[in-house]
Order: sequence, then structure tokens, then C-alpha cells
Amino acid sequence: MNTNINTENENTTIDIKKLSPMMAEYVKTKQQYKDCILFYRLGDFYEMFFEDALTVTKELEITLTGKDCGLEERAPMCGVPYHSCDSYIARLIAKGYKVAICEQTEDPATAKGLVDRDIIRVITPGTVIASSMLEEGRNNFLCAIYADSTALGLCLCDISTGEVFATSFPNGEEALPHLENELGRFHPAEAVLSDGAFQLDGLVPFLRERLDCPCENGGEARFRLDAARPLVEKQFKAGLDTLPRGDEGAVQAAGGADSTVYLFLDYLPSQFAVAGLFLISCFVSISMGTSVGTISALAPFAVSMSEATGFEVVLCIAAVASGAMFGDNLSMISDTTIAAVRTQGCEMKDKFRMNFFIVLPAAILTLVIFIALTWGGSGQPEIGTYSVWKVLPYLVVLVGAVAGVNVFLILTIGAVLSLIVGVASGAFPWTQIFSVMGTGITAMYDITVISIVVACIGALVREYGGIQWLIDFIHRRVGSKKGAQLGIAGLVAAVDVATANNTVAIVMSGSIAKEISEEYGIDPRRTASLLDIFASVIQGILPYGAQLLYAAAGAGITALEIVPYMFYCYLMAACAIIFILFFSGRTKSAG
Repeated sequence: MNTNINTENENTTIDIKKLSPMMAEYVKTKQQYKDCILFYRLGDFYEMFFEDALTVTKELEITLTGKDCGLEERAPMCGVPYHSCDSYIARLIAKGYKVAICEQTEDPATAKGLVDRDIIRVITPGTVIASSMLEEGRNNFLCAIYADSTALGLCLCDISTGEVFATSFPNGEEALPHLENELGRFHPAEAVLSDGAFQLDGLVPFLRERLDCPCENGGEARFRLDAARPLVEKQFKAGLDTLPRGDEGAVQAAGGADSTVYLFLDYLPSQFAVAGLFLISCFVSISMGTSVGTISALAPFAVSMSEATGFEVVLCIAAVASGAMFGDNLSMISDTTIAAVRTQGCEMKDKFRMNFFIVLPAAILTLVIFIALTWGGSGQPEIGTYSVWKVLPYLVVLVGAVAGVNVFLILTIGAVLSLIVGVASGAFPWTQIFSVMGTGITAMYDITVISIVVACIGALVREYGGIQWLIDFIHRRVGSKKGAQLGIAGLVAAVDVATANNTVAIVMSGSIAKEISEEYGIDPRRTASLLDIFASVIQGILPYGAQLLYAAAGAGITALEIVPYMFYCYLMAACAIIFILFFSGRTKSAG
């Protein structure tokens, strides 16, 4: 039997029969794990020979020696103490290598002839579990990527914590950028790709060069659905009933958004399905206070509804995105609403009531348009299992907000109810309560930092006369109370076009708007509403804004395709302009 072995000087073909018995066993084991560095236990050391010794010596800068092996030349050799091998393995793993541990399985003192050895573990960048090899505070994800002509699927698992995440989306022009965004967000330590995924143009270089993530072609056989599904069902005893039909690559966790969707759809005829999706999105977003979060949660339902009913997917996605902007504009816990009322010095409940009556006609007209466009549809979306209890926290927050209950009190009640329902329903164990809460707190970090930075920039602009210039610029062109309101609307809209972030636009425009409002005697509630409305209008139709980008990625379409169907945003702008021109309102001071 012949094999190729790298020596110090060259790649040599040798006859294994010429090797010493121990070295022959080493070579046979190495042949089974060609892509790994073999840590071969000899007494108190893990030894490496031939090509592995050369590699380890170079990478770890340890001494290279030699060992008699039965050949004319000594075999290159290096070794590390078995009791301190973790640090050496960790350095090799960090460089992208795999390590196979060949351990002694019997006591050398009692062995007759060669000591029995066997591979006890193969360590790769994505399968590290030893705490000494892991970076504190960071997940170590192993990911699998599947691709065919119709869909892309991504699954990530952190073996050290047991966390598993999975998603899928239609294959198209936006599929690869969306996949790269997800990979960039999780930053996996290792990737295994199907044949189709390995052939995706640019994916392998992205993983290896951009993310410094080792990846390999895992072949097609291990990704077959008929083989994979039984393994998934065996591992995960619950939650598979929430998998949407026709989307085998996605893994959905049971949650409040799911139950809310199914509860609404259960009572709606098919011709009202898209309009119902708009209402659901309004309800979820006003309760959650996040448009991007609402779109992320409901986009899969929009795609499934399109497939079940035959309605255009862009229409279904637009219904979700429109409803998301409704809540982003009105929610008492939305960062845009908080920014608007804080910059104008008014009460949140007062701004909500004024704002609600401005946009209510727009919401009603949007419902009518969606019903008209989908009237006569016969397909019926599939209704999954739902629990009314999971909808309760949404209802409590919404009712409390409308009733004018203190925002911190109602949020505390909603959070406690969500935790109770989550634990009781099995959505997450009680041991993960603080982890779940921490996720929400972390989500506010960005806006906190942004607000601080913007406040500093605003102070600099004011110090050097920039704000006064803007005020004077608007003064010269408005000249009236109505003109001032239109100027405020144009100002926040222009800033949002530039920043693609409605919260930042409100914060940056807030101080200027307040000075204009005080000079022209505009009710602070009115100004806060106009800031929030026009920032939301622009944000909802920006093809490069986070909302439409998220919506488009989830449906496998482009953001530009959604823009014409954002009826609510156009109608919201129209209602606000009518409000400015024909309903002047009474003057009210901020105090």
C-alpha cells in the first residue's frame, strides 16, 4: 500500500509496509482524516508527524525534530504536552485548521504490542466547546447554507450554548445580498455549503475573505430534505407545527406575532385577507413600537398569503410595510414618537390623540384600496395554531396607551405580562427571562448613541450659526402660520431623505421646529405630530430605507417595486397637508 507523505524537502510516495508498526498506524489514521491536523497521543504528548509537523511548526513556532520511522530519512516531528494542548489547538483553530484528537484507549502498561488508539473528537472552528477556546461574550456559530434554483436556506448553531437560528427566502437577484447580510450579522466561525451554495458567485470569497470564515463544500446528499427532516424532528420535539407549508428551510418559533396573525385571519374572508394583513401590521407595530421589527415578524406571513391566495406578493408585502409605518408614527413606545414629544415639550398622550385623528382617514382609505384591489379573491390563507393569551400583552399596551396611562407604567405591565405568557406558553424557559429582556434593552442602544451624537452635532451647528441660518431661510419663505407648518414638514422630510432614519431626522429637526412653532404660535402637539408624520411618510417610501429593504429581502423582490403600493404613506401626507391648510387649530404653549 502506497501513500503520499510530505517531508521537509518534498512530497514523497512511500510504501507503508516499510514504516515501523506505530508509524504505519499513524499514517493509516491520518489517511482517514486528511483535512485535519492529527494530534496523536504518545505517552504525555500529542505528537504530529510529516506534513502535520511541518504545518504546526510553522504556525505555532515550536521546535521541529525528527523520529525514526523505518525509512532512510527520519520523519519530521513536533509535539505538545497533552495537559496543555487546549491553547495550541485554540491557536490552530483560530487560523482555520481542523484538529483530530487520536487518544490512547488502553493503558500502555498493560498493552500487548501496539497501544489501541482511536479518534475521540474532531475539533473545527464551529464545533469548539471548551471555554478556554471560546471568546467571552461572543457566539461561536457553525452554519449550514443550502441553495437551489428556487430558494436559499441558512441555519446557524452555537454548540456551546445550544442556540439555533434558521431562515430561508426565495432565490433571486436580492437573495445573495440578503444572505450576506444575515451572515454578516451572525459572523459564523465555520460554514458547510451544499453544492448549489458553493457555486453561488461570490459567496465563498465573502465567507473566507470578508468574514474570515472557513468554509467547505459539504455535498448535496447531507442536505436532502428527506434525510434532514427526520433528524430535525428527532432533535426538536416542539415548534415544528409552526413551520409554514412550502417553506421547509425556515424555522419559526411560537410567539405573539404568530398568534396575532392567525387570530385575525381566522375571522376574515379571503377578499379581506390583504386588508386584514394591513390591520394586523397596524396592531402589532403600534403595540411593539418598531416598524422594522414588525416587518421582520410579518413578512413571512405576507409571502405565504400571496402563495395561498394568488395575490401579488408586492401587494401583500406593501400591506405589512404600510401598517408598520402606521404604528411607527403612532406608538407610545416608538422611538420616533418619543423623539417628537421630547423635542417639542408636549405630553405623549396628547400628541397621540391629535396624531391619530390626522392619520385615521388615511388608514381607512388604505383599507378601502386594499379591499378593492383584492376583491373577488378565492384562495384562503392557511390558519396555524394560535393562543389568545399570546395576544394579551399587545392589547394591554395598546389600550393603556390610548387611555393615557403613564408610558413607563404601561410598558412595565406589558413587559411583565409578556414574560409571564412567554414562560407559560413555552416560548422560552424562565431561566432565559433576563436574556430576553437584555435583547430588548440592547436594541435601544443604537438610538441612544445616535441621539447623543446628534445632540452634539446640533449644538455645534447652533454655535456656528447653522440653525439660525435654517430658521431665517424658512422665515423668508413661509411668512404665515400655515407656511411655517409646511416649512417644518419640508424640513424633517429633507433631513430624512438625507439620513434614511426617521428618528434621527426628528431629533435633528426638533429644535428648529420648536423655535419656528414658538414664533408662529403653533401648538406643540401639532408640531410633534407633523414631525412624526412627515418623517414616517418619507421613511416609508425610501427605497434605501431599512423598512423597505427588510420588506423586499423577505419577499425576494426589490424595494423599488414596493414604493408604488405604499398607499398609506401617500394618503398620510395628503391628510396632513389638508390638516395644515384647513384646520389651523388653537395656539397652545409648551408650558
